[in-house]
Amino acid sequence: MLDGVFSHTGDDSVYFDRRDIYGGGAHASKESPYYSWYEFNSWPEDYKSWWGFSSLPEVNENDEGFRRFIARVIGRYGELGISSWRLDVADELPDEFIEFLRREIKSLDENSTLIGEVWEDASNKKDWGVRRRFVDGKELDGAMNYPFREAITGFLLYKMDAEALCLRLDSLRENYPPPFFNSCMNLLSTHDTERIATVLGGAPHKDALTREEQARFALSPSEAARSRARHIMAAMVQFAFPGAPAIYYGDEAGMTGMADPFNRRTFPWGGEDGHILSRYRLLARSRSTCTAMQSGRMAMAALSGDVFALIRSDG
Repeated sequence: MLDGVFSHTGDDSVYFDRRDIYGGGAHASKESPYYSWYEFNSWPEDYKSWWGFSSLPEVNENDEGFRRFIARVIGRYGELGISSWRLDVADELPDEFIEFLRREIKSLDENSTLIGEVWEDASNKKDWGVRRRFVDGKELDGAMNYPFREAITGFLLYKMDAEALCLRLDSLRENYPPPFFNSCMNLLSTHDTERIATVLGGAPHKDALTREEQARFALSPSEAARSRARHIMAAMVQFAFPGAPAIYYGDEAGMTGMADPFNRRTFPWGGEDGHILSRYRLLARSRSTCTAMQSGRMAMAALSGDVFALIRSDG
């Protein structure tokens, strides 16, 4: 699976070429074959960019030239045996473009998977007052399951009880069609979040700290011990829950870190947390060998306010 960032390019890409490194980019000439990809208010310096960052000019995903190019990209990687994609900022892509991507991808391999970066419940997500069609069978196969992460961390940090956790997770099962629900990317950390080990240690919200404070932040020994126990429980639910458990590199080693870029430090080769790593290996083996964990039926229950149960069964 590759990461498709189709909503914008870099300003120094061959297509935009703001610094005239390559020659022929949209910034260099209105005659460029890539000129129609971008929306210029006043060429060449005033153009639409991703969240206002001039280094990331946005593309018009419905431009026919851009679509032909993307179709060639998908076809090329399909020839190399890579036919599944994760869509960056899927909620910023037009529904028509996502439908186009799905058709292209499925034409190469009907078993390929298209996963979208959607932070909310993808079934009722609205943009510009219009409900998005992510789950309706013509766009995404699944989504990055940020609501799953929020529910698990909320329970383990005593922000909700077990009954509330059941209701949160069950709402996803109720709102998503079964194929979509079973294809979601269940995550605990990403490059856009604080590390799960840091969160479960009780770290303050990133917005409460300056960048300098985030860079220096470290859990105390007692906080780290609590985080380790909670982390393992979170991973147990992650590997047992329907969908695909997605490990952000280093989580299995117990890496900590606040928001980007402090969540992107290099892997601690030789300094892994052996206890957490051994539990991740055990969970991964269980998932790969137990058919109930892979595709069995699921039941959840709140045995008390503090006790959450998740059952997978072949029967």
